[in-house]
Parts: sequence; structure tokens; C-alpha cells
Amino acid sequence: MATGLKGVPRVFDPLDLRGRLADLPLPELSVLDMGCGECDSLVSRQVLELPCAHLTSMDAHAPALERLRGKPCAAARHTSVQREMQAARELLQSLRPDVTLLLDALEHLEASEASALLDQVERRTGRRVLIWLPLGPCPQEEYGGNPYQRHRSTWSAQALQARGYVVECFPGFHRHFSPPVDAGWAVWRPAGTA
Repeated sequence: MATGLKGVPRVFDPLDLRGRLADLPLPELSVLDMGCGECDSLVSRQVLELPCAHLTSMDAHAPALERLRGKPCAAARHTSVQREMQAARELLQSLRPDVTLLLDALEHLEASEASALLDQVERRTGRRVLIWLPLGPCPQEEYGGNPYQRHRSTWSAQALQARGYVVECFPGFHRHFSPPVDAGWAVWRPAGTA
């Protein structure tokens, strides 16, 4: 059963991204979507529907960004940047996003790279870091001509909680794996923010 977050309306749909940001004034905020791909999953396609002030979509795979650029976007301003997540330090420093999204992205990095990236993201994000990922072993190789699709690390709710994230777990969510794999939302907020 999902656990509600303090100050955030309880969301029962595990795939509802916007509901998890409902307490924020999105039209005033900048959002960075790291490892965005072409926003074609049930969760990631909602990013393009966020009515934010500025959306920056970042991905390492050029063909995915090309396909993404042709899609409608609700943000007042939308830019895309081709960059590997591990090389995003300067981008994070210049953007200083209000919200950073890592949707089905963190598991594509080696654990040490992902941890270093989270350190940077947490230092540079003003209001919220929101992660959607498989929890537990979830092997995946590259596909669709995209070498970045390979899963390189495994995450647990406990590991994210140790970093200060509030984790909402959905057991057996990914039923297309055998055995089914858990999924979860992990939310981090800077100290002193609601």
C-alpha cells in the first residue's frame, strides 16, 4: 500500500506524476527532466503536460531527443539538451531547477555515478527531486538502438531513504518481468521547504 507524503495530497494512481507535484506552483517553476528519452512511457509522457514556466529535457541519445522535439509541450518554454547524466554538473549549476525529475533514469547509471549525480542534483534543486524507478533487481539490456537503455544499478527503498528520500513502493508493479519487479516513487526536498 502506498504511503502519503506530508503536505502532498495522497495519490492512489502509481503512475500519476502531476498529482505528486500538485502542491507546487508549477506555472512559476523550472523543471529539469534528466534522462528524458522521448517521453513515451506512461509516466514520462506526463512531463510534457506539466504547465511549468520552463522545461529542460536532457538525454544522451540524440535520436530520442529528435523524436521528443516533435511532440507538443505545455511548458511556457521548452528546451532540450543532449548530455549524459553523469556530465550534467554545469547544466545543473546554470539552470538551478526548482524541480528535477529522474523518471526511469537512475538505474541506467553505475551505482557510484548515480550517487554522485544525486549529490549534485540535491545541491542544485530548489524545491523537489522526484524519482520513479524499479526497486530491486530489474535486469535490462540495451534495445531500440539505444545503448543507454541498459540497467547498470539496482536500487532499494532503504538506500533511497538513507539519502533522505520519502519512498512510496508499489510491490510487483512491473509484471512484464518474471518475477514481477517492484516500482517506486522517491521524493527529496531541501531542508526547510514544504
